[in-house]
Amino acid sequence: MLTWRTETSIVIGVYGEWGSGKSSILNLAVQHVERTTEGLPEDQRPLIIRFNAWGYSQQNQIVTAFFNTISAHLRRDDSTGAARDVAKRMQAYSALLAPVQFAASLIHPGLGELAKGTRRVFERGAKTLEGMADLLEKDSETVKGEINDLLREKQRQIIVVIDDIDRLSKEEIRQVFQLLKNNADFAYMIYLVALDAGVVGEALESLYGPNFLDKIVQVQVPVPRPDEQEILRLLYEGIDDLQERTGAEYTDEQFLNLFLRGPARWLRHTRDVTRYLNALNFSVPLVKDDVYVPEFMVLEAMRLFRPKTYSAIQTYKTYLLGQESTVHMMRQKSTWFERFKEACADEWESEELLEELLPLIQRHTRDVNFGGSFWETWSREKRVASSEHFDIYFSFGISSRSLSQQEFTETLRDIENPDALREHVLRMRSTGRLRPWLRRLYEHAREFNNPRRAVLALLSVGDLTPEDDGAFLDLPSSVLLMFTARRAIELLPPPERFAIVAELISEDVDLFCAARVVAYEAEETKEGQPNAISEAQVSELQETIIQRIKDEAERSALTDRAHLPGLIGTWLNWGQEEEVKAFLQTAVNDDRMLRLLPVFVSNVRVSDGDSVVMRRELAGQPSTLKLINFESLQRRLSALDDEFLRDLTDQQRQIIEFLKTLDQDSIESMGDPLTQRVDRMRNSTRLQDSRPAPSSATNASAEAEADQPPAAPPVDQA
Repeated sequence: MLTWRTETSIVIGVYGEWGSGKSSILNLAVQHVERTTEGLPEDQRPLIIRFNAWGYSQQNQIVTAFFNTISAHLRRDDSTGAARDVAKRMQAYSALLAPVQFAASLIHPGLGELAKGTRRVFERGAKTLEGMADLLEKDSETVKGEINDLLREKQRQIIVVIDDIDRLSKEEIRQVFQLLKNNADFAYMIYLVALDAGVVGEALESLYGPNFLDKIVQVQVPVPRPDEQEILRLLYEGIDDLQERTGAEYTDEQFLNLFLRGPARWLRHTRDVTRYLNALNFSVPLVKDDVYVPEFMVLEAMRLFRPKTYSAIQTYKTYLLGQESTVHMMRQKSTWFERFKEACADEWESEELLEELLPLIQRHTRDVNFGGSFWETWSREKRVASSEHFDIYFSFGISSRSLSQQEFTETLRDIENPDALREHVLRMRSTGRLRPWLRRLYEHAREFNNPRRAVLALLSVGDLTPEDDGAFLDLPSSVLLMFTARRAIELLPPPERFAIVAELISEDVDLFCAARVVAYEAEETKEGQPNAISEAQVSELQETIIQRIKDEAERSALTDRAHLPGLIGTWLNWGQEEEVKAFLQTAVNDDRMLRLLPVFVSNVRVSDGDSVVMRRELAGQPSTLKLINFESLQRRLSALDDEFLRDLTDQQRQIIEFLKTLDQDSIESMGDPLTQRVDRMRNSTRLQDSRPAPSSATNASAEAEADQPPAAPPVDQA
């Protein structure tokens, strides 16, 4: 470009696919020209003009905008000399080239919708066109000749840089290249154009025939194809940096074992690597504790570069995870996998990578079955093949319940404001995003500017977090909230840590939330964790909690608490059983009875047979039922008439009907629901391991979940 000083124009094309680095090459070329000529007088340095055609796409003004852009630069470059004369003629030339409707809009604004778009473009330039009557009376070729004469006289190079042509429609691409070929071929003009030859060539050939692009672009500069090893080097450096910053636990071997089976072929340009690393830097820190990171990283590559396959995996989730009943799977075996491959469309490569990510697909591809111990391993390792973790891998897809980074950041700014935080919790809960929001909040807990204020604000909204919104083997919102508060203070020194916990017990904090935090502290102390408070301090905190519970019980406020069953369990754990017994026996015999009913039951989720749908069932809570005169309670429940029952909630009516089916003998023989569930899971596992293939039926009893703690706070269960 620096040596091109002829009286004709030249078009230099930088050829490359999207993402190959065309824009970077344009920028480097411009920087080189500027550095090389910075010591020359201004009138000897090339005038560099950037024109982004995509900025005027869909507005029918590319030609007009092109000349207006050049005119504006010329006026700024020289407001009094020859450049101003060139700029004036450029604008006149633009007006002469414009369609009749566009030119007429400058004079007659009411010529219809077609004129409106251009009228807006030229409104600000109307005064400039005044006084051009003599130029507008000439034909376009005459004005073009005058422009060329002035440019030859000035003999200054003008470099016009044009990018983003690939983003234009076919018609707009034709406009740009018709412009370069016939209308803008001025003396000393150099056009540096970045383009995808395949995209542009197709747009031109459909109208002008083959090889038309070669007639316009005199110099073709292909973007060097990046070396495969260089791409992998950039990727590995980024991955190493990501692992170091996030602390994600995995080995290079684990990552490469998956990555080289597919994603390594998907990254073709350095921009692909940059795009991929940006996605990982955003998403990995949010999920690294909930997923097997190498699989998540591979699925993120699939989301970016194989989106059809990524979507198909979500669509066929029930088959890929073996959630369909065995009978149904066998019936559909010959058809669902073919439909799955069709959904992947042109992205389908082979089963190898999918078999590694989702082993159950081998039921179809290799006729391989898996024993129950495999499910345990996948769950323990947080694999995508685990139904408990599958959805977490796809939580960053487009969803009505997804949480944008911007929205999360806004909530994070209010983490120390109890009132604002309460509004955020209510909004997240109403839109079904409470648990994903709490999970992300947990990831940022150690970034809170003021842990004390943040923890107090968090625990002030504990009454809004449900106890039973967690999926099977997953944590409910109330526990996630507690984990977030715990993480915010666990690195603080013991004196400061104890002061915060002691303060929150006395502040306007949900009583059960306070009890949970104390339970966490007690566990840390028992395990001898770093920064743990002393046993004496734990005892002091527990005594304070019990005293608050007893105070509320005495003034009949305890039964109004949102987490009453958990508070009763805490009282039993840390207090005197006789005191709890006296309270329960008194409360079931007065008007607090209905509010006390959830204390005597547990919710369990079960699945049996071939069904994969979890249903709720009630179970007796022996730790509290054995403390009361149950026959007296049953008499009161049986005495409730139908009219009274109609005014109760569905949950209250269900509990009443369940309790009426129990008797004293069955209560005395009851065991701990949680212990029973664990025993059933162990027995179920033994059965599964002894069979050649798994089925939903063998997992039935393992899928029972006790939502309510037997006596201790749910932290012990969690």
